Amino acid sequence: MPFSYPMNRHTRRHGPAGYSSYASYRPWLRDEFLFRCVYCLKREQWDIVIKGKYHIDHYRPQVHNPGDVLQYENLLYACATCNLAKGKELIPNPCHYMLANSVIIFEDGRIKGTTSEAKRVIKVLGLDDTEYCEFRRLTIDTIALARQMKPDLFRRYMQYPDELPNLADLRPPDNIRPEGVQESYYAQRERRQLPAVY
Repeated sequence: MPFSYPMNRHTRRHGPAGYSSYASYRPWLRDEFLFRCVYCLKREQWDIVIKGKYHIDHYRPQVHNPGDVLQYENLLYACATCNLAKGKELIPNPCHYMLANSVIIFEDGRIKGTTSEAKRVIKVLGLDDTEYCEFRRLTIDTIALARQMKPDLFRRYMQYPDELPNLADLRPPDNIRPEGVQESYYAQRERRQLPAVY
C-alpha cells in the first residue's frame, strides 16, 4: 500500500544541532522521514523534479515560537502543498497522531481519521479534499497495476531515491544522536541491507 501510515509514534533517530540555517537540516530530515511528506505520505519518487516541492516545516510555527526555528525536533519534511495548507496553524503532531491505527486510507483514495487528533490534521490540511482523494486513488491504482504488469515500473515507484544523503559526510556543529548516521538509508545501502522497495 503506497499510503501506509506508521504503526508507532515516530522517534527521532538523528539529532543534528547548531546549524545557523534550518535549510542545513534538509538532508537529515529527508532521511528521517523516509523521503516523503510526513502528512500525506507523498514520496519524492513520485515527482520527477523535486526541487521546491518538499519543504522544511516547523511543527510549532515560527510566528508562534521563534525560539524553535532551528530546533531539529521542531522540523518536519513536508510536501509544498501540505506545508502551505498548514501555514501558521497549530495542529496535533503528525509524528504522534498520523498513525496506522488513527488513519484509514480506502482503495478509492478516501481518507478517514479515527481519533480527534488525526481528524484535525486531515481537516486543516484538506487531506480529504477531492483533489487529494483523486491523487491517492490514481496512485494506488497505478502502483497496483504496475505491480501486476510491469514490476520494473513498480520498483521505480516504490524504491528509495537514487540519490541518498551521505550523512557521514556532513559535519553539524553538534549531533546528540551520532549513532543514527550508521542507520541512515545511505549507510544501509552501502552495507547492502536496504530493501528494494518500501
